[in-house]
Amino acid sequence: MKTLERHLKTHSSSLMIVALFFALIPLFSYFGLPYSDILTRIFIIAIYALSFDLLLGYTGLLNFGQSLFFGMGAYATAYTLNWGGMSFLIALIFSAAIGGLLGILLSIMVKRSFKGIPFTFFSLAFAMIVLSMYQKRLFQGISGGEGGLLLPVPGILRSIWALRVYEFGFLGLLTLALLFIIYRSTRGSSLYVRIGLMVGSSGIAAIVFYLVAQHLDHLAKAATYERLIPNSYYLALTVLVAVYFLARRIVSSPVGRVWQSIRENETRTGVIGYNPFNYKLMAVAVSGAIAGLAGGLYAPYLLTVSAANVFDPFLTIKALIFAVLGGLGTLKGAILGAGIILLLEHFLNPLIGEWTNILIGVLFIVIVFTMPRGIIGELMTTGGKSFREIIKEMVG
Repeated sequence: MKTLERHLKTHSSSLMIVALFFALIPLFSYFGLPYSDILTRIFIIAIYALSFDLLLGYTGLLNFGQSLFFGMGAYATAYTLNWGGMSFLIALIFSAAIGGLLGILLSIMVKRSFKGIPFTFFSLAFAMIVLSMYQKRLFQGISGGEGGLLLPVPGILRSIWALRVYEFGFLGLLTLALLFIIYRSTRGSSLYVRIGLMVGSSGIAAIVFYLVAQHLDHLAKAATYERLIPNSYYLALTVLVAVYFLARRIVSSPVGRVWQSIRENETRTGVIGYNPFNYKLMAVAVSGAIAGLAGGLYAPYLLTVSAANVFDPFLTIKALIFAVLGGLGTLKGAILGAGIILLLEHFLNPLIGEWTNILIGVLFIVIVFTMPRGIIGELMTTGGKSFREIIKEMVG
């Protein structure tokens, strides 16, 4: 917790700028710049990639069946909303619980070979069995067949009041934090400078709040779908931030240190008194719960859930690419990697079509060879070196 507080104090201004930028993204659609939708997808997939990095980056377990947790989380939300008639928030909790339970089940099933290649291929086989079952005609009642299961739009995602809470809440907190930072950073300045900065910041905040009020007034009169996108955006962003800080806290705790010890030398970890199986089971369960939560968010984003969409083994390959590209064992790297790849796909697909995957593949190879630790991993080890020195080291 002290590390988190120190990090927030050191980088408070940068964090404020980034937070304010993302809080204002839904307003861009009001001016004809519809980025909320693609960013919502990035946030959700980033949560899934983070769950993969938590397992591989901190315990060394390569789970090729990670899409199983994601897919069952998505179906759990569909079942809860369609047949249970429960609220969306309960559905998300249920999705996370299903992912965690599947992680525990998988761990128990591979207890005798809970490491390396045996675990990797057993997890892949487990996921492929479930995918095959959900694609069979016999299970169409629970899978929805090729068309999948349609979902009703959750109340919280079509509510104008939820959107008001999100937008005014985000901006209100950010404005207060901004004023506090200005107050603390100008302690040595004259009274006139401090008053000027406070008044100027308040003026900017007033303009932003006015734009938000106009945006909300427009959405109150608009179709449900127009409210669905910004509500989904803010919910996904909130969950991503919460999951990131929770995961950061876990890996900094004694449990996280044992995970890292298992990754480095499992035998030594057992010799000094820890039970590797229990800690690996815990890691797979936590990773499964986060992946299930991501799947639970993905279901209403698509408004339909099919086995081909959510159990696709290529989802696991993509999570591996995101984590390696950004930096294994950094958490931030998985988020950054997901953002880079998905944004490239979004902007390049309309321009070059199938060549997009080739270009991304080449980019991935270049980064792996020039930045073996990933983007975040390399930045964390460069210290105070200049950009020119970093580039020189990369190219040899």
